[in-house]
Amino acid sequence: MYKHSRFQTASVFLLGLALLGCSESTNTNTTQGFHFQGRDCLACHNVDLSTEKHLFIGGSLFKDKNTADVNNLDTLCGGGLIVNFLTDNTNPSSVVYSSKDFTDSNAKGSNGKGNVFVLKRKNTAVQGDYFVQITDEKGTELAVSGGTHSFTNNSYDIANPTDTLNRYSCNSCHSQNGTTSPLYVKSNVNNCQ
Repeated sequence: MYKHSRFQTASVFLLGLALLGCSESTNTNTTQGFHFQGRDCLACHNVDLSTEKHLFIGGSLFKDKNTADVNNLDTLCGGGLIVNFLTDNTNPSSVVYSSKDFTDSNAKGSNGKGNVFVLKRKNTAVQGDYFVQITDEKGTELAVSGGTHSFTNNSYDIANPTDTLNRYSCNSCHSQNGTTSPLYVKSNVNNCQ
């Protein structure tokens, strides 16, 4: 009978953890689960994962700005979240780009609860200064930026995820320890599944 040494068991465990680092969620679209919420989405989706899994923009939407534990799925807003780029944050009809126009039915991005994203293979044409709005599938506003976010044609840079000219990685700035609080639903959390 073969017996594993403690070293072999620990090595297998650590290897398993390393392999899980940027792996995809195994949840189905009907059951949203853990998918590294609150972390720099593009660090995996534009660096460690294959090109077809790259994102133009990505982030996590929480129910409250005082989120104590980003790993608690109950703190995340769920459902089909849409990100819009507006010229006027007080005028919902000023949408220039919307993630609902750039979806892929085969994408697994909705598996992770609270995901806000635009697939890079679907749209990288967003350039300029825009207010960023998050809505549910019905168009109910869940959050909107108070100031504009800049986008150029430069690529995401993992060495500079908080690039002020390219606000691709929402969670890099909107984090517990970042320069601002996490992305969160500003009012009527009941609209947040």
